[in-house]
Amino acid sequence: MPILEIIANAVMVLAVYLAARNHWSTWAFGIVGCAIFAVVFYQSNLFANVTLQGFFIVTNAIGWILWRKRSDEQQELPIRSVKAVTIGFVLLPLALVAAYGYGTMLSKTTGAALPVIDSLMLTFSIIAQFLLMGRKLETWWFWIIVNIVGIPLFASQGLYLTSFVYGLFLINAVYGYVNWKKEMRS
Repeated sequence: MPILEIIANAVMVLAVYLAARNHWSTWAFGIVGCAIFAVVFYQSNLFANVTLQGFFIVTNAIGWILWRKRSDEQQELPIRSVKAVTIGFVLLPLALVAAYGYGTMLSKTTGAALPVIDSLMLTFSIIAQFLLMGRKLETWWFWIIVNIVGIPLFASQGLYLTSFVYGLFLINAVYGYVNWKKEMRS
């Protein structure tokens, strides 16, 4: 098992755990983990996931800024919810169409492994990340889908540790949803 895969997974386990605990330091660990995973995914021909790691590095920096208290007078961004109609008629169709388009492009221009499935992870992760940055409760539903897709995708490329960790991320996403919902009510 490559040492980079082990390090990337260890860092990301901590980052994802901190996100579910609603702690701002998730973003710093996320930046480091994503940089390492970009290399791991490149070596595994998961090019949509390489693209995704670049996106995550940028959005982790933005999320870090958004989540931090800027002064004693400002409160942290509260957890909120997204309207179901926005998810069903905007976000889901957008993710599916974009995944198909990007996956098709990757299949024609690269030697990408499972390009449409890889791209599905990309598009759902982008939506989940934006929802996470805005502290939207529904981020966890998108992460649940990403993790369910990622488990067999990574296993198919021999990234068994990453596949296992995505199983843990799935459990964490359920925990994150429950924890954030409870915090939202208080």
